[in-house]
Parts: sequence; structure tokens; C-alpha cells
Amino acid sequence: MILLDLLKNKIVLICLFTWFVCQLIKFTLHAIGKRKADYGYFYRMVGGEMPSSHAAVMGAFSTLVYLDQGVSMLFLFAGLMTAIVSYDAIAFRRPIGHHAVILNTLSRPKVKLEHRIGHEPTEVIVGLILGIALALILS
Repeated sequence: MILLDLLKNKIVLICLFTWFVCQLIKFTLHAIGKRKADYGYFYRMVGGEMPSSHAAVMGAFSTLVYLDQGVSMLFLFAGLMTAIVSYDAIAFRRPIGHHAVILNTLSRPKVKLEHRIGHEPTEVIVGLILGIALALILS
């Protein structure tokens, strides 16, 4: 079965663990800051906040592919995808969130637009560092 084979793969397991660690950090920082636990960090994708789990998982994946294959076509592709995901979080999704804040203020809709979509550059950098570090430690 394909799913079982994936769950036996070291790269997949480390990437899943990296995602879980990021969500745990987000949950903890949010709970401390708001003095309220939001368990949604474990069953839904929460946009934004520290650290970027997208960047962390991609950083871990790229690092693990490099450790497994060296500089290969798959590693170059993984590195390119990591750069695209990181750039997207900062350059596209973050401004969309800023626009959502303005639209929510101007229109006062019944259903507010989500405004925490992208990441600040430091959130992406910390995510990348965390992903790379976890990949190096766990591999």
C-alpha cells in the first residue's frame, strides 16, 4: 500500500515531525501571547505566525535530499521549490493579508476575510533554520 510505504520513508517521517514541531511552537507562542489555548493549530492549517511550517518542511526536505543524494536534479528541484514557497509566503501571501485588513475595515462584512495569511521575513527564516536543523539532527 502506497500510504504505508510513505510512512516508512525516513524523509517523509522527518518532514511530518518538522511540521508537528512547528505547529507545537505556534500553539505554544499563541497560547502564551493570548493566554488561551487554540487547539486548531493541530487540525487546521493556521496561516502566518512564527515559525513558518511551510518553510520549515521545505527546508528539511531539501536538506534531507541533499544528504541522501548530494547535488542532484532532485536536490536542485527541492531547493527551487523551497525558494518559491519562501518567496510566496513573504512577497504574495503577506500583502494579501494586509489587503484583507483594509477590506475588513472598509466593508465591515458579516464574514471577515482571513488577514493572517502570509509570513514576515523573520518567520520564514526561522522556519528554514528550524527545518534544516531538524533534518541534520534527525538524519
